[in-house]
Amino acid sequence: MIEKMTSEEAKVASYLRDHGDMFDGGNADDRAELAREWMHCFDDHETCRDWMEVGFWCPCTAESVSSLGIEPDEVAARCDDLSGEILDRLQTDPVYALCNDDLSVQSLLDEDERAEDE
Repeated sequence: MIEKMTSEEAKVASYLRDHGDMFDGGNADDRAELAREWMHCFDDHETCRDWMEVGFWCPCTAESVSSLGIEPDEVAARCDDLSGEILDRLQTDPVYALCNDDLSVQSLLDEDERAEDE
């Protein structure tokens, strides 16, 4: 039996649908479950939307980044600050790499520490 979504979950599900198959696999049942996962990680649909807007398709990864005190609007600058060596190795968008576990969340902080040492 499929659980009925709350209004907050329904809003998150619509954001997932709007972002395409990479975010939800294109399946309405999967989208509902994923919306629940997002709401488990964050308190409100706006926060979920903010993380999706900067490219996070994995709620657990977004939650991990958030737990380090990094806000969605800071992610792009932190990714831009990654060293050329890291970016060359990834050969993909850093946010995608974070969600795909090809880049550690800690690397966003490590770059800050290297910048402070210079």
